[in-house]
Amino acid sequence: MDAGTCLLRVDAAGLDGEALRAVVAREAEAARGRLVPESGVMVQAVWFDAGPQTAGRLLLVLHHLVVDGVSWRILLPDLAAAWDAVAAGRRPELEPVGTSFRRWSQELAALAQNPARLEELPLWTGMLDGPQELLGDRDLDAREDTVGTVRHVTVTVPAERTEQLLTTVPSAFHAGVDDVLLAAFALAVTDWRRRKGRSADGGVLVDLEGHGRHDVVEGVDLSRTVGWFTSLYPVRLDPAVEDWQEVWAAGPEAGRVLKRVKEQLRALPDHGIGYGLLRHLSPQTGRCSPRSPRPGSASTTWAASPRPARRTPRTSPRRPRPRAWAAAWTPRCRCRTPSRSTRPPTTTPTAPGSAPPCPGPAA
Repeated sequence: MDAGTCLLRVDAAGLDGEALRAVVAREAEAARGRLVPESGVMVQAVWFDAGPQTAGRLLLVLHHLVVDGVSWRILLPDLAAAWDAVAAGRRPELEPVGTSFRRWSQELAALAQNPARLEELPLWTGMLDGPQELLGDRDLDAREDTVGTVRHVTVTVPAERTEQLLTTVPSAFHAGVDDVLLAAFALAVTDWRRRKGRSADGGVLVDLEGHGRHDVVEGVDLSRTVGWFTSLYPVRLDPAVEDWQEVWAAGPEAGRVLKRVKEQLRALPDHGIGYGLLRHLSPQTGRCSPRSPRPGSASTTWAASPRPARRTPRTSPRRPRPRAWAAAWTPRCRCRTPSRSTRPPTTTPTAPGSAPPCPGPAA
């Protein structure tokens, strides 16, 4: 690759504070515009040269097709290591990549032909053939519900409650943070439906987004592979609440709900990767793969928090320098979260007691 086609130098001498941020924002927008995935232009780099006596800044803009959140945890330490080597007059030597993205794709295609994967089809079709209750007061309307009408609802959780979420609760129930969050989300949506006089049976259908770097193929090592590995699969979470008052009072029923949701998530084989294999890579099931939600219906996507493939010690020269690089995203790679709605929430249900307000389900 010719670096001249993807690297731009910008004179930033004498700029700091707001002036520098304005220049970086302008160049970031321009760099996003230069990405052309159809032609293979996936990377743009901008070097903000502050002069010989001042540290510059490097802006990297990568299309989502070639990078994900875990990839940045690989790229940034590698860039820091290469930078330090060049500064010391050495040739950069990076750790080898175990499995390439190309080989991973080929392994997935082969895995999709495994007869054992076909046995998962009833699981996924049954998941989606259940009831799909509205998440809102009406179906989506393509004429009204556009990007321009998107609203955001932000809920800030106190530090002490966040600490319990990250440590005490998962430890007490041998669960993960995502188990706790998804159980709470299923409770909030189910309770909202119940209060609206709707059916609270059938669970809450969620598209679960994961990092996709799971050990489903023997001999594969993705710890240093850069790419977009994200997996997306549906899961129906049924809290099956027997006593709502006990739930909101943090009684034993709340713990039982968490255990139910955790078990429902654990029951999915290989972290749900089989759904994508059957839907997109299997010629036997592609045409009869699990159907999509009915037209105009709202849906919820939950992005799980991926754990880094590896950690860089604070004392390591490979640790990224503070503020040396910034990861930019493009509006064209959008994701839906429970806190975003195409219109103002019609209701803001609040759990009894001291629980924080729960935003109305997103469209």
